[in-house]
Amino acid sequence: MAAYRWPPFRPGIRWLIGRLEGGIMCSVTQRRIFEVYEGVRIGPYSRGAGIRPGLFARGTVIGNFSCFAIGLQVLRRNHAAARFSQHPLFFNPLFGLVAQDARPDAHSNHLTIGSDVWTGLNVIICPGCRSIGDGAIVGAGAVVTKDVPPYTIVAGNPAKPIRKRYAPEVEAVVAASAWWLRPLPELVEHLDLFTQDITEATLARFAAAFPPRPKADGPQSSKPSPKSFRPPMTRIHTDGPPEKI
Repeated sequence: MAAYRWPPFRPGIRWLIGRLEGGIMCSVTQRRIFEVYEGVRIGPYSRGAGIRPGLFARGTVIGNFSCFAIGLQVLRRNHAAARFSQHPLFFNPLFGLVAQDARPDAHSNHLTIGSDVWTGLNVIICPGCRSIGDGAIVGAGAVVTKDVPPYTIVAGNPAKPIRKRYAPEVEAVVAASAWWLRPLPELVEHLDLFTQDITEATLARFAAAFPPRPKADGPQSSKPSPKSFRPPMTRIHTDGPPEKI
């Protein structure tokens, strides 16, 4: 961690940590780097090529088990379109005409992304979007200008709701369970529920296996210890013991 203070070392350190800890999905150290050096909190098992240094503004919170495809862009402020000119000559101090940038600070426009979210290829999240709810899906190439409700599939430019991901009765059970806050071994005990489409029977089993959890204020992202966070590098079988790989 101390060596990460030196920018020239950072790419090599990230590569080494990724090799040692199984990439961003499993790496406690990489999450610690994001939190300490960039002010970004990424929940356990969230992953994808879309997660990279410098992408998210300070104050961003990402839940657990979310996936981000390559090409993700996150914008937290725009040009000053409501003024007589939107040219940076009149708002960017680098050009020498103004002493400071009068636009709102990008880091004050916080973004919260829930758990079990999936963003497709080349998604753009614009400043008008401050929240993407649990279980949402953002289609490839979408330009997200507004908040995305939980368990909603959006796509297009600008992104618009296509449909809900689940029927209301399914959404109620899944949302109440907050399964993404459970320890991985507890999820593995019911692995078959996560590896098949939902039916009336599996919904009843899921509700019994993961009863409702008390609601908490703010983003629901667990912070397990490094030992409990890193999953074993195993191939899991439902009909026998795990096989080490």
